Amino acid sequence: MSFDKDTYRTPLWFFRWLEARFAWFHFDGCANAQNTLRPEWIGDGGCFPDFLADDLIENLLDVVVEYGECPLRIYVNPPYSNVTPFLKQAKKLCDAGHFVVMLLNNDKSTKWYQNHVHNVASEVIDITGGRINFIHPVSGAEAKGNSKGQMVVVFDPTMDDFVQRSVSLELVKRIGGYKA
Repeated sequence: MSFDKDTYRTPLWFFRWLEARFAWFHFDGCANAQNTLRPEWIGDGGCFPDFLADDLIENLLDVVVEYGECPLRIYVNPPYSNVTPFLKQAKKLCDAGHFVVMLLNNDKSTKWYQNHVHNVASEVIDITGGRINFIHPVSGAEAKGNSKGQMVVVFDPTMDDFVQRSVSLELVKRIGGYKA
């Protein structure tokens, strides 16, 4: 696999914390065979080729019928080089009844935050007390030196308000089973 800065993987311990917090996910929404955290993913080689596809919502209806449950639960760690289209798609999925959790850089000064997260998403969870070291797409090692903090953005079709909260990275690591 060649290096692509947009394919750093979410650390497994962080995903385990998300599962503890939100129960489970049907899909890793922005993945490939090398970096997926779920057996089923959306992206290269996955169940569906592209999270941003115009027909994703229609295609997910087949999954709803197969699983017999809705909402589908989708985790998305999008390419940070351009998160806006992923936020727009997450909102569309939420409006169609699906639950979407996103891991994003914590930068509330951006237009994408102001226009597509604040008072649009259901919840924002700021990760405090440190930064997440993502997994390098080639070496598979923890990449130290992340220059930005992260937040979790939740699009929940069962909620109609906006809440903000925080969680310490230390607690996330402990619950997620981080091993140094």
